[in-house]
Amino acid sequence: MAFHFLPEPAFVKKRPILLKIVKNFGWQSFDKVFRMGVGVVVSVIIVRYLGPDLFGTFSFALALVGMFTALAGLGLDGIVIREIAKDVSRKDLILGTAFVLKLAGALASFIVVMAIIEITSRQDPVLVLITGIFALSLIFYSLDVADFWFQSQIQAKYVVLARSSAFAASSILKIVLVAGAASLVALSVATASETALAAIGLAVAYRLTGNKMSRWKADRQLAKALLRESWPLIISGFAILIYMRIDQVMLGAMMNKETVGIYAAAVKFSEVWYFIPGSISLSVFPVMVGFFQTDKNLFFRQYQNVFNVMTGVSLALAVTMTFLSTALVKTVYGRDYIASGPILAVHIWAGVFVFIGVAGSIWTMINGYQKFALAASLAGLVTKIILNFILIPARGAMGAAVSMVISQAVAAYFIFAASSRTRKVFGMMSRAIVLPWKFERTNSTKRENR
Repeated sequence: MAFHFLPEPAFVKKRPILLKIVKNFGWQSFDKVFRMGVGVVVSVIIVRYLGPDLFGTFSFALALVGMFTALAGLGLDGIVIREIAKDVSRKDLILGTAFVLKLAGALASFIVVMAIIEITSRQDPVLVLITGIFALSLIFYSLDVADFWFQSQIQAKYVVLARSSAFAASSILKIVLVAGAASLVALSVATASETALAAIGLAVAYRLTGNKMSRWKADRQLAKALLRESWPLIISGFAILIYMRIDQVMLGAMMNKETVGIYAAAVKFSEVWYFIPGSISLSVFPVMVGFFQTDKNLFFRQYQNVFNVMTGVSLALAVTMTFLSTALVKTVYGRDYIASGPILAVHIWAGVFVFIGVAGSIWTMINGYQKFALAASLAGLVTKIILNFILIPARGAMGAAVSMVISQAVAAYFIFAASSRTRKVFGMMSRAIVLPWKFERTNSTKRENR
């Protein structure tokens, strides 16, 4: 018996592609909502247990390692999914080559992270240790290539089952450790274990669906071709993660770990919604590739609708969280974190541009505009670092929040007006911001059933 999250309306049943997207998005949404619900509870327990200072140390280590996940991933995600969607017969060659590349990237990332933390924080052995624990988990990201296969086939349920099981196990372990008054190091091990468990789960799911990793083969020429296309994405992804996490690193260097803890507490509430654009994008991307290849007019009508959905949802979240921020933080985290409230009220607006930017990446990926994506990321990074140096000494964590909003606007929205190749998309983004409720109507039933 098939499992459905919601009854299928008649108009959805008549559109098999749309039905597949809806089911896929349903699974992804279930995963993210489950993570959001359980994650908020577990985060609150950990935040309250550690206090601002130790939580700041914990967040600093996570932020530092997080900046190098792009190097570990080598920017291959969208490219590999696209290539499999184009020619599924080459999946074992593509996946095998991607696995070898990602493993090499993960090892390089581990070495770089440990070199940085050893040089900068040798006097803090606990920080060095927990950073090493988090960095070690990067190795398991190489098995994410199994996830690429499921994404290319719009089969999120297998990924959801694997990742959700790992997340649940890790969450239970963290709660047990807090109940037993465990150390910061033990909590770090429990946090890092999620990545290892998810990798094992993905491998099992891949095998149970009739696939075998033993069939994967690596090809040197394909590896070179993938890297030639992905290197701008490696740098742009690195830049994105830096300006997403550099706040906490710079706050720790320029202020103190307690300030990092206050800021990180606000960021957790702000970024918890970022699963929404990612889930939508992953679900529609393979279909949008098909529309782009067969019917450009249909593509642009549907693409405008994607922008409208992204913008409408993000604006609703930003307005709601702005008014509830202080009361929410005080209720959930306690009075020790009440300073996080105003920071959350500002930081949440960065999400509007995150949603828009994720939708914009569909265009850049389909057209192979990796260098544009790189330029956008670097523009955001440069803006962020400059503003941080100006605003953090003057306004502390609030300055970092303002810097985040402005840099996201530059990297995910305004930059699209700078190139003739993306100016049309900038217009679509602007229309979605002004008229998010004005959707394009399409009579695509026949097209979808071809």
